[in-house]
Amino acid sequence: MIQAREMESVTRDPGYLPSPMMEELDNASAFEFALPVVDHHKPTFRPQFTDPLDQPVALTDNIVQIYDPDLALAHELGERANQRRSDLLAYKIRIEALCAHAVQEGYSLNAASKHDFWRFICSEPFIRKGNLILMDNGNLRAMWRDQHRNHIGLQFIGGRMVQYVIFKRREAVAKISRVAGRDSFDGVKRQIQAFDLQSLVYA
Repeated sequence: MIQAREMESVTRDPGYLPSPMMEELDNASAFEFALPVVDHHKPTFRPQFTDPLDQPVALTDNIVQIYDPDLALAHELGERANQRRSDLLAYKIRIEALCAHAVQEGYSLNAASKHDFWRFICSEPFIRKGNLILMDNGNLRAMWRDQHRNHIGLQFIGGRMVQYVIFKRREAVAKISRVAGRDSFDGVKRQIQAFDLQSLVYA
């Protein structure tokens, strides 16, 4: 307190002369200091922050699009349709080759058998391609086999009738059941279903 009063008395003394440095500071104005000037017209770059909720939504939309069952079904049907056209073309080429061979051997293809073959093949949207041969009597015979020795043979004899032979391996008894006969298209399809061999013929 004593020192403060002494300083106050000194500053109030009319004969007091401040040092040159103190005089310079007293004469300086606060407004003379150079302050940074902000240019409001100059573009500034700020980091772009995206809503984190947008990303999961976009990702979910992509997953739904990829695994859309309707798109997957359409794609599968498109592939099966292409395979179907390829199989029909292969049958056509095969029949032409069989006809040419039959002429060389002195017999011909039965037109009714050929007609029924195409009628049966086209009676279902997707039928697997089987092996096709021409018998000596002029009838076409189609066969389907698998690695389990299951077998279906259909001879198209005309009049929408089929002479069939079916071999079915029974897993429980390790034996092969055999059935043969003559039936209509619908009757043969029922036989195929009864022996649980739809996957052998139908795609």
